[in-house]
Amino acid sequence: MKNSRPERVQIAGHYAGPVTRLGAVAVDFGIILGVYAAVGAVVRWLISVFWKVEITPDRSEVGWWVLGLVVWSFLYLWIGLGVAGRTPGKGIAGLRVVGKNGDPLTSGRAAFRVLVYPLSFALAGIGLLGALFGRHRRCLHDVIAGTCVIYDWGGRTAELNTPLSRWLSQHENAAPMLAAP
Repeated sequence: MKNSRPERVQIAGHYAGPVTRLGAVAVDFGIILGVYAAVGAVVRWLISVFWKVEITPDRSEVGWWVLGLVVWSFLYLWIGLGVAGRTPGKGIAGLRVVGKNGDPLTSGRAAFRVLVYPLSFALAGIGLLGALFGRHRRCLHDVIAGTCVIYDWGGRTAELNTPLSRWLSQHENAAPMLAAP
């Protein structure tokens, strides 16, 4: 008789803790805001140089700037998660977002996760408590999107490609021949 229950997939890596996740979010938001401000400044400067028009944001145009920031934030997070399962901040921290069963993130699930991300911050951040107290360290947006965040440094050795490393790897095979009989 065949088992009708779906097979549980083991997730490689440990569930990411709240401090590491917070650090990755801080890096990502720093990049998002820094790039947005830099691109905005360059565009304003180019417009003033080529068209001799000074753009000074006033309160009536704040909505457009906020909309631009929201669109840029969505694209930054969605592309990073959809392509690599991690944003640059998560990559620096060694984190990866995967499905709750350990399957790779699809671009649709990544977009959905980004769309529900603000829900974790609603109501004074109550949705973030799962990262502190939950068994799988899942925030509200992870639960809704069916994802989890794990530590994943990849299947590589922690070694830099230096001249010494290259020399050692080239001479590793020659070592038995140099040994005394």
